[in-house]
Amino acid sequence: ISARKLAEEEVRHLNESLELRVSKRTAELEFEIREHQQTQELYRESEARMRSIVDTAADGIITINEAGIITGYNAAAEAIFGWSVDEAKGKDVSILMPEPHHAGHGAYMKRYLDGGAPGVVGIGREVEGQRKDGTIFPMALAVSETAIEGYRMFTGIVHDITERRRAETALREALETLQR
Repeated sequence: ISARKLAEEEVRHLNESLELRVSKRTAELEFEIREHQQTQELYRESEARMRSIVDTAADGIITINEAGIITGYNAAAEAIFGWSVDEAKGKDVSILMPEPHHAGHGAYMKRYLDGGAPGVVGIGREVEGQRKDGTIFPMALAVSETAIEGYRMFTGIVHDITERRRAETALREALETLQR
């Protein structure tokens, strides 16, 4: 009888110990789940703020992956280039470039990624863009590069400077007329 009582007591202690460990682990898991839910909510809020900024920007914002494929494209880019978001996403960014850049962009990206080509990253410059209807226009372009978990992506900020160029030309012509 005493051996049986000792065994029952041992089983009771083991059950209590197990229940305590299960209870502690359950509390830990509940805490981790709450933390994960809070992190997800913060992520959703951050993403919504960022989407709001990108969607209301006056300049075109275009993101591409390392293969040159458009992964992001805002409403201003739609207005500038004439391609809708659905038409542009998934296409090679070279659709937005006139020749000779259109045909050479893939090779340029490869050379850049391999470290063999000077980059436009971090440099604001004036270049030409090409609209969906084929018209070529002047634009200011700034490009940034980022890497997330080894994945490289590029963001281009585009500003159509057609009107500025027209104003510069008109001013130059007016000055020439005055000098005559």
